[in-house]
Amino acid sequence: MRLNKPVACLAFIMVLCCLSAFAGPLPPCVMVTRSEHGAFLVITSGVVREKGAARKDELIRLDVYPWGEFNAYEGVTTPNKYRVAGPEWGVSLPSREWSDLLACPLPLVTEDGKYLVLLGDTTFSDPALRIYRRGEQPNTEGVLVRQIKLQEVWPADKLPAASETQVATDLSEPKWYTGGTFTFSMDRRTLTYTSRWETTVHINLASGAVFRR
Repeated sequence: MRLNKPVACLAFIMVLCCLSAFAGPLPPCVMVTRSEHGAFLVITSGVVREKGAARKDELIRLDVYPWGEFNAYEGVTTPNKYRVAGPEWGVSLPSREWSDLLACPLPLVTEDGKYLVLLGDTTFSDPALRIYRRGEQPNTEGVLVRQIKLQEVWPADKLPAASETQVATDLSEPKWYTGGTFTFSMDRRTLTYTSRWETTVHINLASGAVFRR
């Protein structure tokens, strides 16, 4: 049986709607983020495949750039800010260290540009977040401080069951940090996370230690 054009178009639209309802929209990737007062900028280059490399060698690259005032550059004063040519430091994440559900980490950077925190983008992420610090030498790779699991920052009664973590594949699932709040301390050495259930943990950025309120 042949369908006329209007019926065929309607059928096609219905299929698309069903697929969208089943899969859900893909979450957007944050490619650029700035520190609280704009002193530092993090640029995520996405997944970059090195020439001739296999898929397992793809990288997610995040670079930390300082921002400056134009009145400090050749004596020019403007309302704009500028970015220097190269990053102060950054991190490269091989895709084998992040599952397909973690291809789009959310970066948080301290105002002094010393610490970079990456949040995994699903409720089922492991680790939930990673903490990196700037290396001792300029323009060097960041140093991993610690990986923190979801069970360390979520209430025990809200953790997903083991069976759920094994079958979770829908990228439209709420992120583990959805409805929560992150704030850095005034000295930029502690990250405070308040969950959607109003439970609070404090994370020491230098050591990665987690303290519950």
